[in-house]
Amino acid sequence: MPPYSSLPEIQDSQVVRNHCADFIYENAPNSVFDKFLEACKTPADETLFESFSELLAFSKAFFPTNDLSNFLSKNIEESINDYEELKSREGDSAYSRFIPVPDNSKRNKSIWMLPNISSFTNIYARINLFMKGNVSGVSIFHDEQVHFDEIISHNKTLVEELDMATVVSFKTANYDFSETASLKFAKSHEYGAIQVADILAGTAMRYMQEKIEGTESRTEIIGAYNGILRMSNPARGLGVNLVTTTNIYRELHY
Repeated sequence: MPPYSSLPEIQDSQVVRNHCADFIYENAPNSVFDKFLEACKTPADETLFESFSELLAFSKAFFPTNDLSNFLSKNIEESINDYEELKSREGDSAYSRFIPVPDNSKRNKSIWMLPNISSFTNIYARINLFMKGNVSGVSIFHDEQVHFDEIISHNKTLVEELDMATVVSFKTANYDFSETASLKFAKSHEYGAIQVADILAGTAMRYMQEKIEGTESRTEIIGAYNGILRMSNPARGLGVNLVTTTNIYRELHY
């Protein structure tokens, strides 16, 4: 959806984005993803336009034509128009406004689409929901991140300072922080709790991957996953956050 001609983000627009993401995941060829990644890894006017063009070609060639493919085509064309207008005002650097905002590594290299960030901030917001905002006495122990610890710490500060007027609300997390928790990075072999959390999250991920692939999971994996579900309570932020499509979500017996 065009970043400069669209209305401010609201709950409904997030739902639309999710539908578009599902459609792309389920139907787009690898070239669409390859061109997008290239636009992030080698940001430039040329790579951005190639990404736009690949996505536009896919949506226009999709058959049978449906509301989502038409919607996607229209929005890509509007994004291209936005880009051309912005480029005429800001010059060649305009491409940076149409790709994800990067984080900087310790060696001052740009890193795009680091999943550690959204995973951590979501867990932090879920803790905030679970604790009803009283997180000043909470200590979060994160597995040691040699290359990304400063990025994660920085984004923790950013999420604590969010302007809630611009944030889409979530039923399973509270991004409105009135207090802040402490964050410590620790070596996993020194903290059994980190190892247990890693095993549980890995089990849930493995179960989901096997479901997607149509593979029969081992009895132990199914039992562990069902155990996680029994102890989950979305209204309180408890559980493992699985980022997936609507169809896969339904297949995971929800």
